Amino acid sequence: MEIEKLRQRLVGESADFNVVDAFRRLDTQAKGLVTKQQLYEALVGEIGVQFDVHELDLLLMHFDKEQKGALKYSEFCDAFVPKSLQCQQELQARKASNLKNQKTYVQMFSEHTRELYAALWDQLLQTEMIVEQER
Repeated sequence: MEIEKLRQRLVGESADFNVVDAFRRLDTQAKGLVTKQQLYEALVGEIGVQFDVHELDLLLMHFDKEQKGALKYSEFCDAFVPKSLQCQQELQARKASNLKNQKTYVQMFSEHTRELYAALWDQLLQTEMIVEQER
């Protein structure tokens, strides 16, 4: 599946990527949740993903287990952590570098990492729309 390949590439090719920093960058209010509005603003602004708002709704319906309209850290990890045990271990061994959320997205991640991260977001959103159309 394309999503899993992108997850593994993000881990394998981007030593600067870790899910703690990625999540904290989205969680602008430091509440342990990323709301639909926060996701929308980050995806359109910093990350630069083009999408339909309905795709974002579908993504939240899929990963937001409690249907609160926001993603918890564990739900974010469900979307971004590869299924491969080796990749999971590699990702878990990485230390967060932006604990106080003072770095910008560009300061945190290399250009290649940002491209892969955006591609993974794009694929997740597109996949939700495809699945919805097949229902």
